[in-house]
Amino acid sequence: MENPCVQISPVTITGTVTVEHLQSNGAPARKVTHQNAEAALYRNEFRDILLRARLGPRSVVYSLQNAVVHKKFVREGVGTGTATVEVMMQRAMRPPWVNHWRRCKVLVVDEVSMLDGRFFHKLERVARLVRRNDRPFGGIQLVLCGDFLQLPPCINITLELKQVHRQSDPRFISLLQQVRVGSCPDWVEEVLKKTASRCLDTGDIVATRLSTHTDDVDFINQRCFDQLPSTPRIFKAIDSEGASADLLEVCAPSTLSLKVGTQVMLTKNTQVKAGLANGSRGVVVGFDSASGDPIVQFMNSCKQTITKERWAIRTGAEDS
Repeated sequence: MENPCVQISPVTITGTVTVEHLQSNGAPARKVTHQNAEAALYRNEFRDILLRARLGPRSVVYSLQNAVVHKKFVREGVGTGTATVEVMMQRAMRPPWVNHWRRCKVLVVDEVSMLDGRFFHKLERVARLVRRNDRPFGGIQLVLCGDFLQLPPCINITLELKQVHRQSDPRFISLLQQVRVGSCPDWVEEVLKKTASRCLDTGDIVATRLSTHTDDVDFINQRCFDQLPSTPRIFKAIDSEGASADLLEVCAPSTLSLKVGTQVMLTKNTQVKAGLANGSRGVVVGFDSASGDPIVQFMNSCKQTITKERWAIRTGAEDS
């Protein structure tokens, strides 16, 4: 019999672990080596990717910033992938990105089923050309993570998680499992059809619409914002100087315009026990008379004044 509550631990390897901190130009800043260490990759409660090196009773943890990887290798290093391989190659050969490409040992791709196949092949070609290595991806080791029911795995060794923690309704869980494997029996179709006429809006909070492209999301959001009659309030971020300043735009926009009636979503855990976590939806219902901070009514009926938050990015150019 299967044990649905089996605990799965991160895969651990034992050996010499070398962590190299890079400057903004890709050159090495300093190197730390741990002999005979037990190393494992895992995520914390904030979904950050962490590397833990256990040295007997002592452990050292390093945070791997995936935002930096995307920026250095993709957004600036080769572009969005719509260009030709030749154009992407020209971009990748410029410093500092060429140094990042040539020093890369392992490339971790999360949500791989969302990665366009044509872009993946272009990226592979660029890696071989930049690194002057004709092995796949120029010899870079790939770690691909994602839902392999959307994209079949390359090998026959798989691990499927079966214990559901996010839902508690057995019938709803069964429905999700059926749809997940592409099955739609009569009872699933009947349940789904009954929801077609259900109103998803909650008071002044409009139901979330999903789109496949960020350009479409930005267009829809701006159109709805412009239709609101009230006067906008402008909130500007105060960013620090340094190599990582431009990365803060990944976490939160440098300029945010809000009106009464603006549909909003929290992008940071603030009061998790009160239901105010990353992804919580709400609507702006006013502004604090003293501070001017927005007052948001959330879907869980909680009304909260949203104050300033601090965002921090640490890169290889900075001391850890």
